[in-house]
Amino acid sequence: MNRSKRRLELEVGKKVAECLNEPLGEAPKDVITRINEDTILVKLKEALPPAERQIMREPEGIRAVKELKEKLLEDIRPRLERIVEELTNAKVTGSHSVINIWTGDRILIFSMDGSIQL
Repeated sequence: MNRSKRRLELEVGKKVAECLNEPLGEAPKDVITRINEDTILVKLKEALPPAERQIMREPEGIRAVKELKEKLLEDIRPRLERIVEELTNAKVTGSHSVINIWTGDRILIFSMDGSIQL
């Protein structure tokens, strides 16, 4: 690859955020991406829409929103992984996502089959 680490981090973060926006309605205020050897971390700050954050003030709302988001994310997981693979020229061996219900942040972690070559 003939790109800098920072440029690749920006590209991955932008594409992941775009991929999540349409099906999940998540438009983060900021995207922070870090590549560390064989792991990519993407933090989408304040990604949850205001209406979902409002619903999540109640325990049943938390459960409902989390279940819906998990189902939708599973549907697009192959697309997310393909995007990361195409940008890094490395295979995704696993991925994980978590939402912080208090901040509205989403964190995605992609495990790769080896160190990402820049």
